[in-house]
Amino acid sequence: MLQGLITTIVTLTTLSALAATSAQDVTILNLNDPQVQKKISEANWKAKDNWLNHLPRAQVQRMLGVQEIVNDDVQFGAHPVYSAFSSADTIDWRNKDGVNWLSPILNQGNCGSCVAFAAVATLESQINISALAPTLNIKLSPQALFSCGGGGCDTGWFPDSAAQQLKDQGVPDEACAPYLSGTTGQDLSCSTICRDNQRRSFRIRDYSTPTSYFKDLNAIKTALKKGPLMTTMRVYEDFMVYAGGVYKHTTGSMLGGHAVSLIGFDDAKRAFIIRNSWSEDWGDKG
Repeated sequence: MLQGLITTIVTLTTLSALAATSAQDVTILNLNDPQVQKKISEANWKAKDNWLNHLPRAQVQRMLGVQEIVNDDVQFGAHPVYSAFSSADTIDWRNKDGVNWLSPILNQGNCGSCVAFAAVATLESQINISALAPTLNIKLSPQALFSCGGGGCDTGWFPDSAAQQLKDQGVPDEACAPYLSGTTGQDLSCSTICRDNQRRSFRIRDYSTPTSYFKDLNAIKTALKKGPLMTTMRVYEDFMVYAGGVYKHTTGSMLGGHAVSLIGFDDAKRAFIIRNSWSEDWGDKG
């Protein structure tokens, strides 16, 4: 379970055709459907209409840019080596020791660049934590990471590739390569970024995957105590209208795979907390 981005383009032909067109015609999930309302109410999380829910389905799926999609829901177990950390606990890097250690929520726009945004969001937060400076607010470039690492707006990217790119080449500041693909919907060549990008880049020494060989809940929780993580999830139609509470898939088909930054957990709610890249207008302020 998880706790926690739309303009309808219409070709005008005649006035009568325009009058027959409504936002309801293109919603991903119809929140006015009594059955939909009932299922979400029973699941006990909040929903609200938003701009994402009114995008053409193909455009929404284009924003879900993870090339690796898990086929089944992951069931987490407890590995003996982490048994000492199995007591009830919580951590939220939005409010750790009374401080928000996260960089601002961004919007990936019309491009399957979620992997780059999740990676950059995670790294920015880790820099704040490592420097013991929550207001450091270094702005890194998802565009440079995505373009130079081999990502594509239509094809997406792999999380492992993003991590390896951060280790091998790093990522420069946002001013070196402003994010344009979300507006244009087009890929940007790596050659367009600033010439002194190597001097301006932040690199990681290494990376690891807490669940490489076994799906262990406590291994993830232990890693989260050091800072946010990059992860992936399957996105269903009802996730488009999530607005608060502990999300659980209740209705609608799967749209695709998505990368997000995992920023905390709450044992009492049996929930993880994720940070998305669909602006603060989606979800619980993003």
